[in-house]
Amino acid sequence: MRPVDVSPFGRLASSVSAHRGRGLIVAAVLLGLGLLPSSAAAQLTGSNTYPNEFYAAGFAPYYDGDFRDAARQFRRAGQSGYVGVNGRWIDSICYYTMLGECLYRVGDLADALAQYDTALQIVVADPQWWSRVEFPAGIQASNSQAPARITWGSSTRSTALGSYPNSFSVMTGRLDALQAFQRGGVVDRAQFRQFDIVEIARCTALAIRRRNEILGPIAIHDPFNAQLVRALGQSGLPANHWATPFVSVPLAMALQGTGESDKAAELLASSLQIGGRFDHPLTGMALIEIGRIKTSQEKWNEAQAAFLEATYSGAAFELPDVVEEGFRGATIVHLIRRAPGVFAPLDPAATWARTRGSRPLQVALPTLAAECALNAGDTRAAGTLLDQAVGQIGRSDLGASMWAGRIAYQRAHLAFRSGNVVAGNAALADAMKYQRSSGLWLFRINLVDTFRRADGISEKVADDLYTDLLRDPTERDWRTDPMETLSVVLTPHPGPYERWFDIVVARREIDRAIDIGDRMKRHRFYSTLPLGGRDLNFRWLVAAPDDALDRESLQFRQKLLLDYSVLVDLTRRITGLEKELDALPVRPADGSPELREQKRILDELAVASTALEAALGDLALRREPSPTVFPPALPLDKVQELLGERQIVWNFIETSSGAYA
Repeated sequence: MRPVDVSPFGRLASSVSAHRGRGLIVAAVLLGLGLLPSSAAAQLTGSNTYPNEFYAAGFAPYYDGDFRDAARQFRRAGQSGYVGVNGRWIDSICYYTMLGECLYRVGDLADALAQYDTALQIVVADPQWWSRVEFPAGIQASNSQAPARITWGSSTRSTALGSYPNSFSVMTGRLDALQAFQRGGVVDRAQFRQFDIVEIARCTALAIRRRNEILGPIAIHDPFNAQLVRALGQSGLPANHWATPFVSVPLAMALQGTGESDKAAELLASSLQIGGRFDHPLTGMALIEIGRIKTSQEKWNEAQAAFLEATYSGAAFELPDVVEEGFRGATIVHLIRRAPGVFAPLDPAATWARTRGSRPLQVALPTLAAECALNAGDTRAAGTLLDQAVGQIGRSDLGASMWAGRIAYQRAHLAFRSGNVVAGNAALADAMKYQRSSGLWLFRINLVDTFRRADGISEKVADDLYTDLLRDPTERDWRTDPMETLSVVLTPHPGPYERWFDIVVARREIDRAIDIGDRMKRHRFYSTLPLGGRDLNFRWLVAAPDDALDRESLQFRQKLLLDYSVLVDLTRRITGLEKELDALPVRPADGSPELREQKRILDELAVASTALEAALGDLALRREPSPTVFPPALPLDKVQELLGERQIVWNFIETSSGAYA
């Protein structure tokens, strides 16, 4: 994969670059001849800080959830960014990254990815720009009172806030400009300009981190990540320089993209402070990534602690998106661990966010609390919290964001929990509509399939990625993100299965081809069911005879029945009513006692069946794993064990390219 320039300021950027290039040449010549005052040269070459004031103005609509307005502002900033004779430079990392964030927020993952790629292409093009920065001798402590206003807890880390300049002098141009002019080349006179290198470092780390998030398992196969690792390892900063964390945090994100999680975690941990004393604006992002790594390792205490620490750092540096992601990670850990009640810090944080947080944070916190309340069985509190979240969205672009999808999903959960199957199915359809266009897992499947159809990746890489992305959902999948997982099960995607099948058939890996064909059929079947087969598998776990289940499913059933005894009660009630109904005539005489009894049983059966459907819907939307019970997922050797002496299986697999037997 190569970074693609889909710059929102493309043609205009070219004209700006050409104009500024000519201005630099004229300024250098006239200044060299003593015909231009230095102040005039400063006006021609610009004396503003980069990123510019238009960029700063984009954060007001961004934090208010007006992502389209913010995107327009970041585009405008890009049109006024610094352009040297070689094109855009390091401040454009910020313009592209924040435009990518606006697109990411509304679920436009493909265009967001293109913006992050373009931002990072600048990083690779000039990795040693750090050696041109004129640094102060060190960093002083900040007198900010923001940490004192945090209401949901306090950091357990021995740290203080650092005070960081908004601009640093950075040399642009070439020291050998005169020689270049004499040779007839393009002259870019050496000059110090002001750049906010801390913001540039933050956006570099953010672009890499978000790119990894979008690509998921694809990232490790992307050679561009290795280029990023090499580039960031050549910053030119002296060893042990106080600014090293501004390079090492992005480097750690790049290492995470290449699959070196342990090395990334170690580097992140050593980069949380400047000089072992002061937190910096990248600290919160680094803590979030540590939390994600610890979550993948199922080190729940360490993961939740890292996420919470990220919220403190984000609040201290007035970065509400860091606070938002930190709380999301910490709450997910709370839910995965099945901790009781609502995650305690959410309520005081919501009060704080009403006056100091962003609109996305004001939507996120009650949405997260609502899921906790639903898991605790408090439907009234969950409904109130979801209403609060919807009220905060208003007319903002958050109505097209991930949080709108999450709210719809929790609305569905609330409806099922309250016994309203019709409303539950309608709300779930809204959530799945968002996921089909913006879900990460589905995006990755489609991206890999696009690469494969264009011969952009090898058979081996495609096989590895299809194996990962087309897997049957695991226990971790359901516990980590049931909404994401359910959307993959419910959304038909036969094409990728067929491409995967074709690869193994071409290799004559017959056993694997049979297995993939079985997965293809099972996915086709599950995608036609309202809850993606979750309800079907739970029904089998509750009601199937013991000899129809394997040992693992029987163990899971014991745990399920202990936790959700209502399913047993309703199933027994329905079974009893069906037996009573069977004992009556099919068509009792008009006005007979049997007819009245039949009507009573049918009415009770309808109520019990609706209650069971609602209970299954409630369970299906929870962070509960559901093993594949029916149709059973049997490996070929197990099928062979079950066959008798005179039995054979004739297996048919049909794809768009033909039929196989």
